[in-house]
Amino acid sequence: MPPSGWYDDPEQPFTWRYWDGARWTEHRSQKWTPPPRDPTSFSAWFERSFACVKVALRRVGLLLLALWGVASLLTFLAGVVLLTSGDGRELRDLLGFGAGFSTTTTLTDSQADRALDLFGDLFVAAIPWIIVVVVVYALVSAWSWAIVARVTVSHLVESNLDGEQFPAIRKESSGEIAGASLRRVPAVIGSFLLFGLVFGGLIVVAAVPIALAAGLDLGAAAIVLTSLFVVVAAVVLGAWLWGRLLLAPAIAAIGGHGVGVRRSWELTNGRFWYVVGRVIIAFLIAGTLGQVVNLVTNFGFFLDFVVLLAITLVLQTAVSVISTIIQVSAMVVVLDQIDGFDGLDALGDVDDLHHRNLGQG
Repeated sequence: MPPSGWYDDPEQPFTWRYWDGARWTEHRSQKWTPPPRDPTSFSAWFERSFACVKVALRRVGLLLLALWGVASLLTFLAGVVLLTSGDGRELRDLLGFGAGFSTTTTLTDSQADRALDLFGDLFVAAIPWIIVVVVVYALVSAWSWAIVARVTVSHLVESNLDGEQFPAIRKESSGEIAGASLRRVPAVIGSFLLFGLVFGGLIVVAAVPIALAAGLDLGAAAIVLTSLFVVVAAVVLGAWLWGRLLLAPAIAAIGGHGVGVRRSWELTNGRFWYVVGRVIIAFLIAGTLGQVVNLVTNFGFFLDFVVLLAITLVLQTAVSVISTIIQVSAMVVVLDQIDGFDGLDALGDVDDLHHRNLGQG
């Protein structure tokens, strides 16, 4: 016979019953069960985001490293070509960078003028490189957002279907993910461009009253007060617009709502701090990685410029990949919390995935 104590009631589930050592008594107690967890809580968002980051790193980490590596390699080649050219070598010698950054040089007036001329010549020569590099980085960044969004949504959908009577979602290969995500690149780039136009327009509008105050010669005090008021108003309005449009690139990366601006505006209505608070935390975590890289490269000034450039770009490539995964995963989980996903339709490419993935183990 077991000793006296509380045991599972053989007659009633989820109930404790007291055994006196010889027989069951009528003393019963309901088992405590934890309350259901709020799926929209901050802790739920953080844990799911962290899980999605791990899944994305494992599934598409190498793919993203390859994409960002191409952009970094192009940047490295541009830097080497420009700074090993005749003007580049002369500028490095003038500034004392010939053997690295560990030396310092005091320039005479004529040397300073020559250095400025060389800077100007190098900048003109760099313009084609700059255009190509900017275009490549824009494509790589947008493609990366689409890739991470696709993997994150796929993982969330599979998690949401856990325990339900649905066939498993077939996991796509890296090539399939890259190919399907490529179709979202124009929408993501359009989202970022529209985002930039909104804030560019805000800057232009903010500059008008300041220019009018200066043009009408209202006096220094009036110009200062006008500038202060306009700057404060522009910062507040800009922060509010940023929070309302914050989710647009992630929505564009998922698909189904164009560039995502209107949808972001709808979803953040009444949820400004709910969204902004979570996304800012993700941005801070991602930004901390960038600061670590800057700290590491600060100790490399004794190296030759080419070597330091290569090390910096390698580190920045890794940081760009991890930061993108953190930011996009966090935004997609926020979208899942406030909007939910309509099955596999949230993957955007419904015709390509909805029927193909279900029912294929």
